[in-house]
Formats: sequence, C-alpha cells, structure tokens
Amino acid sequence: MKKTVSIVLCIIMIVSLLSVAAFAQGLSNFQKTLTYKQGTFSDVSSSNWYSLNVEAAYEYGLMNGRTSGTFGAADNVTLAEVIALAARLNSIYMTGSADFKTGSPWYQSYLSYCISNQIISSGDYSDYNAYATRSQFAEILEAALPSAALTQINTINVGEIPDVPLTGAYQSIYTLYRAGIITGKTTAGEFCPSDYILRSETAAIVTRLANEVLRVQFSIVKAGSSSISTQLLTTVNVASDEVDNALEDYNDAYLDATNSYFSSAVTALDQASTYTQMTALYLKSAADLCKDNSKYSAAYAGLYSSYQKCLQAMSGISQITAASAKITADWETPRTLLNECSQALITAYVTIKDIG
Repeated sequence: MKKTVSIVLCIIMIVSLLSVAAFAQGLSNFQKTLTYKQGTFSDVSSSNWYSLNVEAAYEYGLMNGRTSGTFGAADNVTLAEVIALAARLNSIYMTGSADFKTGSPWYQSYLSYCISNQIISSGDYSDYNAYATRSQFAEILEAALPSAALTQINTINVGEIPDVPLTGAYQSIYTLYRAGIITGKTTAGEFCPSDYILRSETAAIVTRLANEVLRVQFSIVKAGSSSISTQLLTTVNVASDEVDNALEDYNDAYLDATNSYFSSAVTALDQASTYTQMTALYLKSAADLCKDNSKYSAAYAGLYSSYQKCLQAMSGISQITAASAKITADWETPRTLLNECSQALITAYVTIKDIG
C-alpha cells in the first residue's frame, strides 16, 4: 500500500513539474513557429536594413503582412495594432503562446487582455484606429514585458536624449534606450517622439524585445563632442565581435552539414544570420558616424562596403537555410563575405585610431 501511495505521489509531482515547465515565464518562450520564405512579402528585399527583423517578427508570430501579400514597411501603425503587439509579446513571455480570437472590433480581445494585465488602462486612448506616435508606442511596448526582460546594456543618463522632455512617457523611452531596443533616429540620439511609428521600425523593435541577441549597444554622441572617436572605436569593436560570432556559428553549421546533421546546421545558420545582422547594424551606425564627420571620412567607404557585404552574406545564409543546409549549396560565398568584413573592421579600427 505504501509503495502504491509513493508511486501516486511521484506521478503527481512529475505532472506538477511538467505543468510548471510548460508555463515557465521568460524570453526563452519566444520560439520561431512559422517559416519565412524569400518573397513572402513582395515589398521586402534582403537589402533592406529591416529585412531580418521582418523575417523574425513573422516567424515569432508577432507580425503579419498586409492582405495583398506585402509587408507595408513604410506604413504607419495604429494604436490598435500596437496594443495587439503588446498583448502577443506579454502572452508569449508569460505562457509561451498567444492565442487571441478576433472580436468586434477586431482588436477587442487584445485590448481586454492589455487592460486586464495592466499594460494600459481603460480610457487611455480615445481612438484606437488613430496612428500611434513613437512616444505612445514606446510607452505601450515597454509595459508589455517586465523589467527583468529589459536588462540595461547602455548608459543613457536622464536628459541625454535631446528631444525627449522629462514628462509623459520619458521613463519608458529611456528604459528602451538603455536596454538597446530603441537607438534613436540620429547619431545624436534623437527619438522624434511626435512622429508616427513605421512598420519597418516596429519590426526592429518588437524583435529586439523578443530576442536579446538583437539588442544594440550604443551611446549618444553629443554635437561637437570629442568622444566621437571613442564611440566609433567601440562600435567597430562590437561589430568585430559580432562578425566573429557569425563566423563561428557559420563554420559550426558547415561542419554539421558535412556530417548530415542538417537540423543542427539550420539552427546554427539561424544564429549566424542573427549575428550577421547585428554586424550590419553596427557597420551602418559606424559608417553613418564617419559620413557625418569629415574627420573620419577615410573610414567611411570601407565600413559602408562591409555593411553591403553583410547584407549579401545574410541573403546567402538564407538561401542555404532554404536548401535545408545541404552541402551542395553555396557555402563559400557567405564565408568569404564574412571574412572580408572581419578584415575590413580591423583596418577601419586602425584607421580611426590613427586619426584620433
């Protein structure tokens, strides 16, 4: 009898543990459940800076396209759409899924969820079909995840964002800047709080919320500041680390593919693609800094060329992934491009350091 009771208790404990595991909270709940194929959205090219963000947002089940088969990257986003995103982000983080039924109006279930989970309050907005400003967007999305999911990686002191007054949603904006989720629209860190938020920008922000690897380390460069050299060197250094990570995962993927471990190879390729995207973002940031400052113009061409090569490498990695990582795919071109980026970053670092 005691043995039977013990077995029953063990079963109950196992079931309880499985239930807890099934509803564990955290960023690890964001898993790719859909497969994005080139051409899914006719208006998104692999050369667009936001292409990998659109792909990830689609695969995470956070954003869909327009009914015409386009993504609408340049379209504005409504408050209702922002609230729907906040509900999906929160639900996946908390439970691992986001199962919302279409109501009347279509966003009603998302709205009810956000109100009941204190992401927004009833009556905060009078017209949910109105376009969301960047300030409203930041306030809603920052509230969608707990502070534990928004770890600070950047030092942005209060008052440093030049066009954000210390009223309203400023705390949410600073939190997202510090977490590397929003980087501003200019090298001076301007946020443009009254502008409408675009779908391309939205894809970048929601995927950074879901995936810490996509978050960006940066600092705000004040006009006329002598710290631009430090900013450039830091950005180039981080880009070098990212491309090294990309090469490591890419080579691991190739090794898996040669051993016919195609599933593992695809996983490693996904990671390599993510690191390549981050390299591209840092390269574009460094190139923009050089372009805006004639003192460092000598480094601009190499940095921008490397940025373009990263985009080409991402496209090549995507093609290998689409081919299920078969060894017959073109593995050499992306590897060559990544190696060239790595060498170019070393050259750029030396050039910038010599200029001082």
